[in-house]
Amino acid sequence: DIFGSSLFYTVPRALVVSYTAPLWHKGHLALTHKDNAKRFKSPADFNRPDVTFSVNAGTREEQLLTVLFPKAKIVTAAGEIALSAEPVRTKRADLWVSGDLDVLAFAKRHSAWAHVVAPDKPFGRGVNTWAIRYGDPAWKFFLDAWVSNTVASGFVEERYQHYKEQLARS
Repeated sequence: DIFGSSLFYTVPRALVVSYTAPLWHKGHLALTHKDNAKRFKSPADFNRPDVTFSVNAGTREEQLLTVLFPKAKIVTAAGEIALSAEPVRTKRADLWVSGDLDVLAFAKRHSAWAHVVAPDKPFGRGVNTWAIRYGDPAWKFFLDAWVSNTVASGFVEERYQHYKEQLARS
């Protein structure tokens, strides 16, 4: 009935599911190997032909990077999103890009080698929502109303900040 995850809106996904109203506008962060930390200070350093991104195949990140950084190369990995960080760990790619909190959490777990580029400056913000099955307008109307109320009340912002603070403390 509902896929409640950190799901970016994309056209290919919209062809097979209905989306609720936006819960959030989530940004992206890039992670590099600690050995490359001096090479990348901000996203302004990403749009070069000698830069290779690694992302999960079919994600919003794959589409977004071709628009924001057309000079860079992109390699993709299938399966779990975190698998696309492996080429960065092994230095076969320079940067792994995913949702902001996902990258921060991943870097915390892999602090021996991982470095987040400009962690306080997410880029490429996009609509973040839930996906639901087609053909149930009453369910979609209810969820849209619930989402709108939850966003307007400040609850979504409060939960985001709470999670971010928990992540920083852990």
